Amino acid sequence: MKWDVQPKVRHGICNGRLVKNWHFWFMDTLFLIVAPFKYNGLSIPVLFWFVAWPFAKWTIPAALIHDWFYRCHKEHAAYVWDVEKYRHITRREADRAFLMALRYEIKRRGGRRIKQARRLWRARAMYFAVRKFGWHWWR
Repeated sequence: MKWDVQPKVRHGICNGRLVKNWHFWFMDTLFLIVAPFKYNGLSIPVLFWFVAWPFAKWTIPAALIHDWFYRCHKEHAAYVWDVEKYRHITRREADRAFLMALRYEIKRRGGRRIKQARRLWRARAMYFAVRKFGWHWWR
């Protein structure tokens, strides 16, 4: 999982919108998310915002990728930029991409080790929540 530039997004209280096309690598494949793509950030109940705020800068790429894969699943495929075709993504792959994107962004941002450790703990908690409750939105 990697990307060259941060996605350009605008967000309100409940949702966000990708302003400019954005591409990222996942499983040795280059994917493209076409703007304007609306996403809902991290769908975390207010009670659990101590884990992560829905539009925290370090979570935006992961939330964007995850929401895009979940939406593409309903359309049966995700657009692959380098071969100009579509690829089927499973729920497990979409959830794994979410965790990998969170980890990549934590490492990319750097900072003190204690801050990175807290963010890695939060990333793991968010991943388990997605695996446990994501089936409802996958269907």
